[in-house]
Amino acid sequence: PKRDRAAAGGRQRKDMVRLLEFQIPMPCSTEEYRRGQLYMVPKLADEMTKEGAGCECIANDPVEIATRGAGKFTRKHYHFIKAVPSYVRAVIPKRATFVIEQSWDCFPWSKTVIAHPSFGKFS
Repeated sequence: PKRDRAAAGGRQRKDMVRLLEFQIPMPCSTEEYRRGQLYMVPKLADEMTKEGAGCECIANDPVEIATRGAGKFTRKHYHFIKAVPSYVRAVIPKRATFVIEQSWDCFPWSKTVIAHPSFGKFS
């Protein structure tokens, strides 16, 4: 039987979506945050890598996206051969031990694509 909202005790339907937005005041300006982010991301990548592994920055170029404005395009290769166990390293090719990250950052909008070159062959 179909019941209206009043008959249901004033409750809303369960399939309704509620969107909540929280705004957190920052102790710095947007430009200061962006500068800090541009400094800390590569620094953290260097600190987290071991010998034989790491982040290789291939491209770091300015980009202009019509709907988002000016920003940066980065292309990085993350090498993780030392993180792979030795018995796995013995059977996989070296080219299988890295992933490619492409990122478009038009602050505050960003898009990141992480891919592996071999996975393109399966699609």
